[in-house]
Amino acid sequence: MSARSRDLLSAALTGAGIMGAGELYFACHASTNADGAYWKDWFDTDKYFAGANCISSAYNAMETGRHDVLFLGAAAGISNTAAITWAKDQLHVVGMGAAMPGQRSYRSRVNPSSDIATAWTISGYGNSFHNFAMNHGGGSTAGTCLLHVTGARNWFSDMHMACYNSSDATVAAYSMVKLGDCSEVGFRNVYFGSDSITMASGQMLEYTSNTTIRAVYDNCNWVMNAANAAALFIHVKPGAGKGTSIFKRSLFLNNSATALTVAIASSGLHNTGHMLYFDSATAFGGVTDVCAAAEESYVWFHVPGIDSSGGSGGAFHGLMRNFDHTSG
Repeated sequence: MSARSRDLLSAALTGAGIMGAGELYFACHASTNADGAYWKDWFDTDKYFAGANCISSAYNAMETGRHDVLFLGAAAGISNTAAITWAKDQLHVVGMGAAMPGQRSYRSRVNPSSDIATAWTISGYGNSFHNFAMNHGGGSTAGTCLLHVTGARNWFSDMHMACYNSSDATVAAYSMVKLGDCSEVGFRNVYFGSDSITMASGQMLEYTSNTTIRAVYDNCNWVMNAANAAALFIHVKPGAGKGTSIFKRSLFLNNSATALTVAIASSGLHNTGHMLYFDSATAFGGVTDVCAAAEESYVWFHVPGIDSSGGSGGAFHGLMRNFDHTSG
């Protein structure tokens, strides 16, 4: 790759927070698209990939631990016919196009052309993914998970993650995002879900059993269209290990006439295990309750100017309190 082409892409690297990069790669829907044709002249032939499963082909060429960067074209969706397993470490994926919250089209996007049980599995550590739509759903009920993160210290920013197949979303075991024993993980400016595809009794975010997770969600929106009151935004499974999840400026919106019974099923939360913390800019809509009464002591909210009884005395101003919808 020429020095000029690296200069052209340096702004994208800086914007994504990637300070220094190894080799640069490019993947796109087709070499005949506008972006595919243009960038083909700038990348070496062994670093340029087009067509179905081009992301997996590029991944195979990237070297673990070198901070290689894969750029994704945005002229058309990139298809994959098989699951993507990202087992290498310290690699980065950056999409082109405008980072529009909730916008699936006219930006880099990855669409499975067949129904895949788990579309993406991130088992490596220290990877980052920026500014593209990660989609799921191919036409049957085989899909059960869009993104499964088991590797440590991975980062996702300016993403859109959604299931666009109503058959998948009706599967009771469906988990849009599943976190395993992934240690530190972070999401910033991520739009999860869709208000157009109905979701049955699955969950948008699942913490699996016997895991230790420390997660931060910054300015993330979670949107669903529930077809069943048993659907969940968050499900922390029993046996979750010691960990903390912090939600900053996060909205949980169920755009449906069917209100969720609870937003969070937290049987895996406890004082010596996992705890959830929400700041004052967090809100839930389309739910009857945030969580069951027995689990309220493990879910914390910051409510400025509210005292311990739910009044406005301000005695506990600045302190977090447990959620209790019956007292304020």
